[in-house]
Amino acid sequence: AAAEKAAAQAEELVKGVHQSKERELMLAVEAAIAGERERGDAARRLAVGEAVAACEREREIERKAAIEAAVAQAERKASVMIARAEQTTEARVTAQWQSGASRMRDDSAEALARVERAREASAEAAAAAQ
Repeated sequence: AAAEKAAAQAEELVKGVHQSKERELMLAVEAAIAGERERGDAARRLAVGEAVAACEREREIERKAAIEAAVAQAERKASVMIARAEQTTEARVTAQWQSGASRMRDDSAEALARVERAREASAEAAAAAQ
């Protein structure tokens, strides 16, 4: 009877050890699963962060390209406006010069006519004096 009792106690002890080991194994498995989840979450966060950074770099490249295109377009417009202004100024200066030259010709012709009239008057006066 004592041997049976001892065997039963030994059996209970072995069952307790097995149950304890099973609990330890289950806790270890659960910890491993939790660790894998955390690593997976960290990997996902890293991948998302890298994707966001890549999008931001792409947007920055597009923004710079848009700025460069706008600057080039503004430079072309400015060149056209400068060329037009130069043509307009040249035309205005030419017109003013031509107008001035025409006035000078008119003034010269008028002065020559006065000189001619003065000569005629002088000749008439000389003839009358004789």
